Amino acid sequence: MVSTHCVIHRQALASTLPPKLRQTLDLAIRIVNYIKSSALNIRWLSKGNILARLYELKERYIPFLEFKEKHDFLTMFKDDTFQWRLAYLTDIFDSLNELNLKLQGRNNAI
Repeated sequence: MVSTHCVIHRQALASTLPPKLRQTLDLAIRIVNYIKSSALNIRWLSKGNILARLYELKERYIPFLEFKEKHDFLTMFKDDTFQWRLAYLTDIFDSLNELNLKLQGRNNAI
């Protein structure tokens, strides 16, 4: 029961990701935190949707990052491997969010 319960938590998943995917997730979070703290002030629907939102709006962030001269983020954002990993993580976390919503409420079980 305990191991099944832990599998559905994003934190547990994130802590057991392979190093390359963990690095991509950490970088995505850093990019989001930078964008949120800047003058652009993008409103996020929820933390669970951060990866999907970042991937969905990636083309709009490139000019912003160029303007702000954030070359470290810009380099990663233009990297195909980073984009593939970001898309992969987006799909995984989307599935986990959906599962999490289905398990909320009374008398719900796997």
